Amino acid sequence: MDKVREVLAYENLTDTDRKAYWEEVEARRVRDSELHTKFVEGKIDGLEKGEAIGLEKGEAIGLIKGEAIGLEKGEAIGLEKGEAIGLEKGEARKANSIAQKLLKKGMSIEDVMEMTDLSIDEINHIINDQSI
Repeated sequence: MDKVREVLAYENLTDTDRKAYWEEVEARRVRDSELHTKFVEGKIDGLEKGEAIGLEKGEAIGLIKGEAIGLEKGEAIGLEKGEAIGLEKGEARKANSIAQKLLKKGMSIEDVMEMTDLSIDEINHIINDQSI
């Protein structure tokens, strides 16, 4: 019924009023189109900004988590390597200490080498350092 009234009202308009009517319709169409364009541009701009912020925050969180994981793994590896090096040094010191005692007791170099698994160079180094 409203559509019928609208058509009848249009039919009763003068040519000048009809022209004004269509100019108003065109102006509204242009405004609506401009608003829609601004809406789409704003939406795209918002998505781009949101994506950039999300990426930045994600990178920061990832870096923190990565550093924590890396630190934990690094500490574990460092501890394992440190223990291995410590054991190796401790065994070498013990072998040197035993070699010194055996040499002081008069044991032959060959027997000391066999008992301690030290090389001839290591035994000679002990002898030269201790003046045995």
